[in-house]
Amino acid sequence: MSQTTTTRPRNVSLMYWSFIFGGILFFLPIVALYYEESLFSLTNVALIYSIEALGIVLFEVPSGALADLFGRKKTIVLGNIIAILGLIFLAIGGSMLMFIIFAVLTSFGRSMVSGADSAIIYDSLKEKGQEKKYEKTIGTFYAMWAIGATIGSLVGGHLAVSNLKLPIYLTFIPLIIATVFVLFLKEPVYKKERHKNVFKHMLGTAKFAFSIRNFALLLASAFVIFGFGENLLMMGALFLEFKQVPIEVIGYATAAVTALIALGEFYGHEIGLKIGRKRMLIIIGLGGPALFFIGTFMPLYLAALFYALPALLFGIRHTVINAMLNEGVDSSKRATMVSLWSFCGELGIVIGAPFIGWLADLYDINIAFRISAILLAGALVLYAFLRIKKIAISNSQV
Repeated sequence: MSQTTTTRPRNVSLMYWSFIFGGILFFLPIVALYYEESLFSLTNVALIYSIEALGIVLFEVPSGALADLFGRKKTIVLGNIIAILGLIFLAIGGSMLMFIIFAVLTSFGRSMVSGADSAIIYDSLKEKGQEKKYEKTIGTFYAMWAIGATIGSLVGGHLAVSNLKLPIYLTFIPLIIATVFVLFLKEPVYKKERHKNVFKHMLGTAKFAFSIRNFALLLASAFVIFGFGENLLMMGALFLEFKQVPIEVIGYATAAVTALIALGEFYGHEIGLKIGRKRMLIIIGLGGPALFFIGTFMPLYLAALFYALPALLFGIRHTVINAMLNEGVDSSKRATMVSLWSFCGELGIVIGAPFIGWLADLYDINIAFRISAILLAGALVLYAFLRIKKIAISNSQV
């Protein structure tokens, strides 16, 4: 290991800037409304989210293995390029086919970046002997995306008042800038497997993960929190529209969600240290569902407030869990481990999104949110069985 320095690695700075611009998705607050305009039912809208999640389920772990075996920079660059191509089909829109192609390309692009991003940051810090700064660094890193998304949502909500497609067209600009930043990344030195067999690497990492109590619990919790938490955030525009919130205010609410996520991710490390990781996850497991549930009984702007508030807790949770995953696995499996967690989460979206859409069409979106909030509390049970002291074990020195 190289001598410890205090200078932030160049890769980390480049990833910060890339994620800020990558988060400026002007269409973020209105994309569900954009889908509904052409697809006419909430079940069809939910189906697009489900297809995107299914694509991530299929691509997530193989892409993590590709990053571990062939290099993190290559997969991140490729992921950004694919995301830009996908946006073309969203801009064309108008039919289920165009939205499906967008969903598939987006899922592929996201999968290529997921896992590789945190792995390249961890190993870049490790080169300078700064791996102890990882939890704080990764929280700040993910906060960068949320800051960009906050900016994009604030602007996008106003752009959409006149034309729902305008925010999509303008999103090409920040995504191209984000791709330019990752072109200047330098691959850090890290331990690689001797073989190049992607499926062997995937199975080996999965076997390792499910053989350890805490990893198995975290992977199971990902299924719950994505299936009944992330889905609610993605369908928030439909919920707020049901509550008769004006479209520009929906933009503000979406911006509030991403800003609170950024705040949670930025301070997640300090909060986790003060309160304790297990206690923090239990608080989040109870508080998030409770806020969503209360929001379903609230009118207009109060509904928007209670819809946004859980995002602060979700941001903290993201930082804490990501650090737990990276600390407990050696560098040759790091990207695949994070991808495996995302895989379990996206599998939850695949199943949860159509279920929520079906409930919304059967009853209404408000009832669908209420039932989902109750199911989201299932993560609390899993967190109760965590043994935090045993999470950072085996091979973390490699």
